[in-house]
Amino acid sequence: GREVTLLIDDAQHLQNPSLWSALATLFERLPRNVRFVLASRWDLPLRLSRLRLEGRVVELRADALAFRLEESRALIADVAGRSVTESQGAALVARTDGWAAGLQLAAISLQREVNVEAFIRQFAGNERLVADYLTEEVMADLEPELRHFLLRTCVLDWLSVDLCNAVTGSEDAAAMLDLLVRRSLFMIPIDDGRLRYHHLFADLLRYHLHVEDPGGARDLRRRAAWWLADNGDVAGAVEQLIAAQDAREVTELLERRGQEFFEREESATLSRWLDAARRLDPAPPARLEVSLLAAQLAAHESGSASETYRRVRRRVDLSPGDIAAAAALHACLGLYDLPPNEVRRAAAEARDLLAAFGDAAVVDFLGVGGRDAVAFLAEGMLALADLFDAELDASARQFVLAGALPGAQYRVWRPYILGGLGLARALQGRARDAETLAQSAVDFAQANGTAHHHSLVFAQLA
Repeated sequence: GREVTLLIDDAQHLQNPSLWSALATLFERLPRNVRFVLASRWDLPLRLSRLRLEGRVVELRADALAFRLEESRALIADVAGRSVTESQGAALVARTDGWAAGLQLAAISLQREVNVEAFIRQFAGNERLVADYLTEEVMADLEPELRHFLLRTCVLDWLSVDLCNAVTGSEDAAAMLDLLVRRSLFMIPIDDGRLRYHHLFADLLRYHLHVEDPGGARDLRRRAAWWLADNGDVAGAVEQLIAAQDAREVTELLERRGQEFFEREESATLSRWLDAARRLDPAPPARLEVSLLAAQLAAHESGSASETYRRVRRRVDLSPGDIAAAAALHACLGLYDLPPNEVRRAAAEARDLLAAFGDAAVVDFLGVGGRDAVAFLAEGMLALADLFDAELDASARQFVLAGALPGAQYRVWRPYILGGLGLARALQGRARDAETLAQSAVDFAQANGTAHHHSLVFAQLA
């Protein structure tokens, strides 16, 4: 009549199928005073359907066992003998995904740490206690082919069958991911069937990859980037290339695909990526720096743009096309604090170089550059300089001239030129013309999906 609990821990080590069958039979025949607890790292192939239907099974998996914020703070206080703030606790929960052992290992390490904030910021899977635990408890038991798959895919921020196959160069990703999920091996579902590795586990895998194959991560990240770019995830591709320290590939990809970010007003992201790529390359190509200048201008980072322009002009390897592009972009600082006379000087330099070197290649910065774009920017900024100097008749003529250029047909810059002319007309007192031009700019932007873009500012002012 006594209540009895039977416990089997580490049940994943049971390999004999006849034992699984025997356990399932035992579960069905247990008397009511007996409770059976089975703990395993992954699901075992046990027959439990009937017990589930009868409500006789309680199943707890990783998501149910994950610690929440207050539980985590209580655990850390109990183990470490010191408290952490709510934000520090939240950071540890995010870093460990609420994994109890990870939190406890962090708390043990915190016992000897002076700077709690710095420790939490740097806490990762290669921290000694975490690395030792995962290596001994998890990595040591992995089959060679599964371990190989983990090391080949640990560079990925998320996992899918097609992406993993592309990175590993094999066709076994479906079977491997299914095995990892069934074993609950530090896998977390995201969305649309995608998964990711537990943060600390991914850190450890990347550490092992670096030790065993120092150059392997770079090649794997490049493969990932090519697949991501081909499948529409340009942001993911760029992040992989930056992690691979491949600045030139970043530049080439953003020349092909930067336009979509520019048009969505995500130029600050372009600026961050290109600046990261520039810092990776001790001798970055000129076109990378010109693209960075364009991104900083579009992101309204005028101070950084001025610094980039000065750095570009100190280079001795610039072609006439590079100089023309840099000068035209520098003239765009007239939208901020560059004086009109400086705008005219830079715009005139760009225009003169294009005329003198008719065959010169011009960098296609952000996928919106090239000769036509540089010619348009030069003439458009000349119109702006006249406008700011209140030379309204000259400004209107220059806006008309710029608007007739091929580059002015681009769907982002067309509203700018119509709005600029409309503003000149408004300041001349020609209200009807101004309203018509401004409305044309707004209609054009709405029809072409750019009504959110800052190129409509002159139309709104008009």
